Amino acid sequence: MLSGIYSTKMSLKTFLFPLPNISLQIGSHKPLNIYEPRYLQMVEDSINQEIPISLVFAKTQFEVGDQEIPHEIFHFIKPITGLGHPRMISRNIDGSVIIMLPGEYKGRITKVLKSDTPYIICEYEKIEEVQKLRNENILLLRNLQLELEEWISKSIDLTDQRDILRTELSEAGRIVGLYTEFIVMNPEARQKVLEMDNINEKIHFLALNG
Repeated sequence: MLSGIYSTKMSLKTFLFPLPNISLQIGSHKPLNIYEPRYLQMVEDSINQEIPISLVFAKTQFEVGDQEIPHEIFHFIKPITGLGHPRMISRNIDGSVIIMLPGEYKGRITKVLKSDTPYIICEYEKIEEVQKLRNENILLLRNLQLELEEWISKSIDLTDQRDILRTELSEAGRIVGLYTEFIVMNPEARQKVLEMDNINEKIHFLALNG
């Protein structure tokens, strides 16, 4: 059973964007090219109604703990998800758009709502994570930061983009989120990090499996 420290039991609404083997890490930003009409509408509705989008780890086969969804391809999702409010980057001539979806916070999908919209609307509970860093993990975190900085220097061509990423390495949550997004290649491992509720647990996992 997945567990978390829930800040509220109030029903909150989110729009679901199911993608295979993809998760949205807290503290990271995911650029997305949206071209399918139902998800173009979803993005517009999210911006206009200020309702967050959940980028969920979608699957075709069930595992214990999965949530069933009414989708023609992906019938199940991992219920722990990253959520954020999309920012429009560009609108293309072919009608598609490029958005930036930030991992603003984490939630657990609790219920699929009936709706006449072409995309899936769900209820979720927000999860608050333990962010207090233990002293014995300061060095481990610093090692992750150094590895991430090296990756940024080698992999990001534009100086402005490198500088922006480096400014985000000022607190533990962002370091862990960006490290998981850029360095961890296994999608199941990325999702596992997302599902952890304690920053210290995440740091130990990344130090051993990054």
